[in-house]
Amino acid sequence: FGYTRTLYDLIRDFGAIVLVEGAVDALILQENLIPAVALLGLGSNNPESIELLTKFTKKIILFLDGDEAGFERIVKMAKGALFEVINRTPTIEIGVAFPPYGKDPDEYVTENRSACYETLQHSESLEEYVLKEIVDRVKKEDSFPQKRIILFKKYSDVLRSYPRSTRKHY
Repeated sequence: FGYTRTLYDLIRDFGAIVLVEGAVDALILQENLIPAVALLGLGSNNPESIELLTKFTKKIILFLDGDEAGFERIVKMAKGALFEVINRTPTIEIGVAFPPYGKDPDEYVTENRSACYETLQHSESLEEYVLKEIVDRVKKEDSFPQKRIILFKKYSDVLRSYPRSTRKHY
């Protein structure tokens, strides 16, 4: 009985692995019985690293800071690894959840464990979240057509990398 076994039990009971940015976030969430693993920048853009997690569960939830940097990190991960993992493993479910704006995951779970659980259990699908955010960002530039073009170009490679199953749906 050790750390690996305990984490596996948490994953089984919770039904997902929660990916967070830092080690402190992961440790605090684990203390609150949420199976969290810190990204720490390592392997988050490597499909093989993400696929390794699918040996333990078929659901992964990204629980990053709910700020601009969190969104950009999710877009980078989606394009770099996550959409490829969904293509390779169609049964995998990847969700996105955020603590309230201005809070880190460790602060959120410490202040309100039940609300944090609820937020994680109702995560939004990665594909829907990324598409919705890109469309919202382009719409906000309604009075600046040149900015809309720049945004579209910025995110066009992300849209082209969408999983085959999602592209068929839309």
